[in-house]
Amino acid sequence: MGLASSPRAVSKVVQHIRSAGATVSLIQFLEAPQQDLRVTSVKLLMLLSPHMDQELADGLRVTTKQLGTVIKLLALEGPLEEQAAAAQLLSNLPMKDIHLTRAMLDEGALSLLIKRLDDLKRGIVRIGDRRYMASLQTGIVGILARFTYALDDRTILDLAIDHNLAELFTSLLQSAGLDDVQISAALALENLSVKSKQLSEVPDLPQPKGVWMNLFGCIKKPPAPIGLCQVHSGVCSARETFCLLSANAIVPLVSCLDHRNTGVVEASIGALSTLLMDTVDIERGAVVSCPLIILL
Repeated sequence: MGLASSPRAVSKVVQHIRSAGATVSLIQFLEAPQQDLRVTSVKLLMLLSPHMDQELADGLRVTTKQLGTVIKLLALEGPLEEQAAAAQLLSNLPMKDIHLTRAMLDEGALSLLIKRLDDLKRGIVRIGDRRYMASLQTGIVGILARFTYALDDRTILDLAIDHNLAELFTSLLQSAGLDDVQISAALALENLSVKSKQLSEVPDLPQPKGVWMNLFGCIKKPPAPIGLCQVHSGVCSARETFCLLSANAIVPLVSCLDHRNTGVVEASIGALSTLLMDTVDIERGAVVSCPLIILL
């Protein structure tokens, strides 16, 4: 554990674990009945996860089927130190591993994590555990963001709509002092916003009766329907189409451009850039975002 905490020594620790084929053995300690041993195991795996993320993902998902064990550690009953380590461990696993994401979904991770995040917002933690709150929240938001990388899966897409993830991540952009939370939220909003044009429905326009003429005798188009999204040219909402405009995410994203952390700035730019993609009305996207950036 001490060696894994040292940046210099961790590479050697990882090398020895790989050469000994000990990844599965380490994961099996998650089932230890002794709480101290279990907490130590989770913390060790969390420290190793940035260096052997895919191996741990495969071990948890396939080799030992203990992914559910780690997810259950995030429930309200366990000590917050253990929960924080478990959340950080899972958030460090490969974001685009769709098989892992589906396995997490099968374990009920999405609903559990949203509920746990709500518990933290309402302050439902033991007083002695408050020093782990930031780490736990950061880990939970990181895990939640991974589901936005799998929106081509219809089940995950429907759950993202049901849980109103666009508004959830918009609210998390304003987590002052939690840079990693803001980065995860902005990255998630970028992934969600990419789907907006596809989800936005353009209503069928009624066929005009006869020919519309203006004062000069020229053919005139019928008036466009009222209430369509300026950027996506269809019916949009935060919940149903993940529209950044409808989610009121533009202002908090632009505010993040003045952040001292370049990671927050880059993630926010990525989300805002989805308003300037070829598939949307680029001119209108610039109109709704650029004036705010200039004011900044």
